[in-house]
Amino acid sequence: MRPIARQSASAANGNAPQTRCQPGYRRAAATDNPATIKGGTDGQVMVFTTTSDARDVTINYNTGNIFLKGGVDVMLGTSNVTITLIFSSSVTKWLET
Repeated sequence: MRPIARQSASAANGNAPQTRCQPGYRRAAATDNPATIKGGTDGQVMVFTTTSDARDVTINYNTGNIFLKGGVDVMLGTSNVTITLIFSSSVTKWLET
């Protein structure tokens, strides 16, 4: 089993080449709400987590090109909470698995 690559979204220039991603922060605030993931190929899977327990990332339901199940936002409040998304080229969105 090979290790999972980790890369912050900011380090990836907002693109989605990795399988595991820790969203970067656009400012020094303790929270962030990314709305769009640039790029993606059909069937590509990404797992997201926060970079720090002190910084919360909220993935918002149906914002930008991200569509979450259940019609609710997902908060990545600690580094052990993850969300898995898969890219669908037919709807050009990242969908929660």
